[in-house]
Amino acid sequence: LKSSEGHRECENCIVFKNQMKVCFTGRASKEIKCEQDCYSCQYYHKLYLPRMQFIEQIDSPAAIYKDLHFWAANSKWEELCDLPRHSMVGMGIENIYHPDSLGIVISNKKKREMKDPWAPKVDRVFIQTKTYKKLSVHIFVYPLTEPPGTWLLIGNPLDIKNGV
Repeated sequence: LKSSEGHRECENCIVFKNQMKVCFTGRASKEIKCEQDCYSCQYYHKLYLPRMQFIEQIDSPAAIYKDLHFWAANSKWEELCDLPRHSMVGMGIENIYHPDSLGIVISNKKKREMKDPWAPKVDRVFIQTKTYKKLSVHIFVYPLTEPPGTWLLIGNPLDIKNGV
C-alpha cells in the first residue's frame, strides 16, 4: 500500500520495503510489525478477497492456498479445522496439517507445480484440530488461474467420530 492511501504505518514494514505483493504470507515473520490481522487489512480485501469469495458458494470445506500458506477459507473449512477462518489468512500449512502429513503434502505440492502427470489429485492426510487432534481427511486439489499460482482445496473428512 502507498502512504497516500492512508497507511503510513505500512511504510516501515519489511514487506512494503521489499515490495512484496502478498504480505499476508509473511505474517509469521517477527520482522512484520502490522498490528491488525491480515483478514481485516484493506490491502487483502481490495486485492485478493474478491477473487476468492467464490469458495463461500461451495457446500464442502474449501480453502485456497499458495506457497504453503492459506489465503482464504470458507465456513465449512473453518468447522473442519476448528479455527476461525479469518485467522487462517497467511497461516502456514504446518498449523493445519498434522506433522504426520506434512511430508506428503509438500511432496505432492512439488509434483503438482512441476506438472507431473502422476501427481495425485487427492491427498489422504491428517489435519490437527482441538477436538480430534488428528482428523483423517481426503483433500481434493485443483489448480486455479486467479489469483495466479493458487490451489483450491476441497476437504472430505473420513471418520469424524474417531478422528482417525
